[in-house]
Amino acid sequence: MGMTIEAAVAKTGLQLRQLHKSQIGEEQACPIRVVIWRKGTKMSYDPKIDAAKLRTTQVLPHDTVELKDFRTYPGRIIERRKRLSQMISLGSWEIGDEIRLLAGLQDEYAQWVRISGDKEPEPVDSLVIKEVARLSDEGKGQKIVDLLELCRMEMELGGVGPGHPTMKRLVDLIELFTVQQRKTK
Repeated sequence: MGMTIEAAVAKTGLQLRQLHKSQIGEEQACPIRVVIWRKGTKMSYDPKIDAAKLRTTQVLPHDTVELKDFRTYPGRIIERRKRLSQMISLGSWEIGDEIRLLAGLQDEYAQWVRISGDKEPEPVDSLVIKEVARLSDEGKGQKIVDLLELCRMEMELGGVGPGHPTMKRLVDLIELFTVQQRKTK
């Protein structure tokens, strides 16, 4: 009837047993996370630490099982940056979301890298600010502000008010770029 998380992952071809504590050095962080989405709630498991839970916890109908391999994140971050540059070149209005997705990816990777370290994780907002600074330093800041302003106007014309969370995030991003533009002049 039911299937454990470990059995479900094994059906994909990945054997979590090789990632248990005995197979990975004590100082090395496990590069895999098994994430279960159940009724909108996220549960994350580290095969090195949570081996027993992975062998006994059942996957329920309508659960979504996601495998995250942090070894692939540096390449994914590079690809996301390339995509962002292309979106800016093409004049896409979705760049605000793309900047936040890039910062989120960087945040997930940084948290994994810091597992064995003693530094506090950097907040996602500071990673967004770093991306804004990087893009502004590359001379793309004003074009991004122009595109974000077009998006903001389109949302206003569509009836989205200033209190809407999406509008607030957009206006915050415009402000970040505007402040950064003043700093770089």
